[in-house]
Amino acid sequence: MPTNQRLSPRPYSILVCVVATYLLTGCQNLIELPDLAPPSSSFLSIAGVESSELVDDRTFHLRYRQWINHQDTSQGTFLQSLYLRHWSPEVPVLLNTEGYFTNHQQSQSELSELFSANYMAVEHRYFGESVPEGPEYEFLNVEQAAYDLHRIREAFREMYPQAWISTGVSKGGINALCYKYYFPEDVAATVAYAAPFSLHFPDDRSVGYTLQVEQSHDCIATMRNFQVEILRRKEAMLLLLAEYLEDLSSQYPYDPEQLLQRLVLGFRWSFWTNHSQYTCDDFPALTASDQSLFNWLVDVAPIGFYAFNNSQPFLPYYYQAATELGDFAPETHHLAPYWVGDIQSVSPTHYFLPRIGSSLPFSNEHILEIVDWLENEGEQVIYLYGEDDLWTSGAVQPQAGLDNVFLVAPEVNHSVRLQRMDEREEVYRALARWAAISIDD
Repeated sequence: MPTNQRLSPRPYSILVCVVATYLLTGCQNLIELPDLAPPSSSFLSIAGVESSELVDDRTFHLRYRQWINHQDTSQGTFLQSLYLRHWSPEVPVLLNTEGYFTNHQQSQSELSELFSANYMAVEHRYFGESVPEGPEYEFLNVEQAAYDLHRIREAFREMYPQAWISTGVSKGGINALCYKYYFPEDVAATVAYAAPFSLHFPDDRSVGYTLQVEQSHDCIATMRNFQVEILRRKEAMLLLLAEYLEDLSSQYPYDPEQLLQRLVLGFRWSFWTNHSQYTCDDFPALTASDQSLFNWLVDVAPIGFYAFNNSQPFLPYYYQAATELGDFAPETHHLAPYWVGDIQSVSPTHYFLPRIGSSLPFSNEHILEIVDWLENEGEQVIYLYGEDDLWTSGAVQPQAGLDNVFLVAPEVNHSVRLQRMDEREEVYRALARWAAISIDD
């Protein structure tokens, strides 16, 4: 890693204020923005931008030529897709560091609703349209992705001279934090939502955290008993699963028993992470019919995700999980008497490994370095997590005394958002301090 990147954060001293009409009320969030977007061709003058297409009144779909391997440019290039919602060079840039795909529907975030900003969403390499040629996933890692963002930042620096703020959700939040580690001077602030780091493959911190969440809702026994009951009635459940998938069998080319076991494990994670509309009082009685229990299983567990066409676009993520991002471990001891095969073989990552390579080398070296830096040195980062989100077991825990904001929203899952947090004023003050942004709540 270039040592010249590890400098104290550049002070952002230019406060963009409107002097006339808004003299008394202040700062850049009140700037009158132009009614018209610039011509699409204006972006083609930026080195590396290969194409520019206006997709709505002020959103552009750009394709930027990136190095496949930033450490060896002889490996060639690929086109990276990004969407830019342009307002004015007089306001900051929100850089959405996507962890997966992007499209023009993602040309805003909740932050762009709080203050005026240009908004750029960059598709992650090897996802969607942004796929390099050559051996599959050969240069898919957090360092290469960080360099992608850095080159885009440099390319657009002159067009957008005000502060840049990186932001991302979930894997996109991980991407934002890794980018912060490799290029801490690139952005005035980073806002990371629900961004977990697995330190191992698997990382068993999730087991204790799951029990902590469930204990707070008096739900440990309810959850365990439901999972066991599904496996205890395995034969009936397999028949119902076959019936459920009767018209979709070509989309689920997996061993039915393995798929059922995967759903049982995924049920618990999905219940806490994705389904805020359910509570532990909604579980059917253990004496309920086979159909009632099966319906509850597939209502909560993400069965559609395992369809071949639905899961195929996410295989790059599972490659990253198997090689550097790691995975979280489920609690399994109560399921052992009813389990068939190696319980690790149906973790999400292991489940898809046959489609991406059965023996991939895992190394957590870079992730450990990144997390250590974030917790002990990194500053000007806003960490937002949900208390009931099991991914929060991998939350970054920055040291007290560093200039960061760390917030956990009570009884909130993976859908944590700033505007629903009581402490949001603390975030607004930090953004004013770091990036000269004023927010009126």
